[in-house]
Amino acid sequence: MVQSAGLPFVVNNQFWYVSAILLASAFIYFLLKKNEDTYRYIIAPGALLLICGYFYQTYGYIDLTMRSYDLIAYSGLWRAFAEIGLRCIVYACSKKLVNITGRLFRVLVTLLESSLLVVILYTMYRSRRSIKDFAMIGLIAAFVLCVSLGKSYVDSFLNTRVSGFLGKISYGMYLN
Repeated sequence: MVQSAGLPFVVNNQFWYVSAILLASAFIYFLLKKNEDTYRYIIAPGALLLICGYFYQTYGYIDLTMRSYDLIAYSGLWRAFAEIGLRCIVYACSKKLVNITGRLFRVLVTLLESSLLVVILYTMYRSRRSIKDFAMIGLIAAFVLCVSLGKSYVDSFLNTRVSGFLGKISYGMYLN
């Protein structure tokens, strides 16, 4: 966290993302507390476009850590600001779409969710740092939106007692 704050002292280089998210969250919390709608609909999209545009022009990829110092903070901290803003935007969209019902909407969400997952996994498997990183931001945000709605057939298929049991035992295995 010390490194994320701008000091050159490296405490744990592997967990830079966690510390960047914590620092960015502390700052964004106060923006959300005072002006929730302004942040979600104006500041977050603007900051996302500005930060991603800067990374595109300067580096050509978004996979940045705490190694490069940009403007007044490390690039990893700017990335955390952009990603938290994107999460707030996705949350606002899911609140608007959660009340839509119907079989056609459920089929569309299922198709979109499945196809986005395939495209995301294929792109992640086939490429490294590239300009595709910026397209992946939108694809992953759309996938998270589809999953957060909880309206797809995949969601109802996975929301059973068997999958709940498997999830409980696999979490215990993961912790060991």
